[in-house]
Amino acid sequence: LPVERALQEAQLFTRELFRVAAQHYERDLLWSRLLFDDTRGPGAEVARTLALPTDLFRVEVGPQQLEECLRLSICTPLETLDPRLDELLCVSGVCWQELALRLRDIYADQLREFQFQEEDENSSHLLLLCPDTFDLIIHLTFITPKDQTVAQAELVEDGDASVSGDESISSSSRSASINGSHVSGISEQFSEGGFTQEAQGDVRVEICRREEPPNKQFTFAQRRSISEFVNCIVHWQWRSLIYD
Repeated sequence: LPVERALQEAQLFTRELFRVAAQHYERDLLWSRLLFDDTRGPGAEVARTLALPTDLFRVEVGPQQLEECLRLSICTPLETLDPRLDELLCVSGVCWQELALRLRDIYADQLREFQFQEEDENSSHLLLLCPDTFDLIIHLTFITPKDQTVAQAELVEDGDASVSGDESISSSSRSASINGSHVSGISEQFSEGGFTQEAQGDVRVEICRREEPPNKQFTFAQRRSISEFVNCIVHWQWRSLIYD
């Protein structure tokens, strides 16, 4: 190649390299912010090394950060892995919000919880970090229409329903909180009284990976984590349908 053409090719390659590196850095930074609280993660390690307050590098997580993190990751809806899983998520007669409580008991140290309030709906997000596959997140979204939430609040005021006063979903106001020892807001919603039995919402499940390998396949450890999660849903559904 002529020298000028070679320089142009090198410039294009370098620009693309920096663009991809910037995307990967942003993605990894968002993963860290979403998955680690003040006591764990890179920020906490730096703070301890420099003898700084552990919450010095704390960054509030909102809907935009969550959406951006998912956009930069490889997200696969659970039902696309196997069409039968779509039927699993469409089973009627179960309270999906109770699944959040079940997952919280099983994956206490691996679960991060966020609550967002949009114009027409309230959404609660659970991010399950698989300990054996740190490049995999199972993302659950529980959605409740806001008009239903308002109707339930009116019933509470009239005395036809009983929900603790500190468990109002509207408290988030487009904010988020992380599950752990410093929980606020969302932990109340997933407490024993947080979800009313009458609440009817939808659940969506995505399998999120930091990046996709050249063969586009899940690793053995990733498949095992997904299988364990699906088995957890099946076991919970059987218990709900038989004993409730």
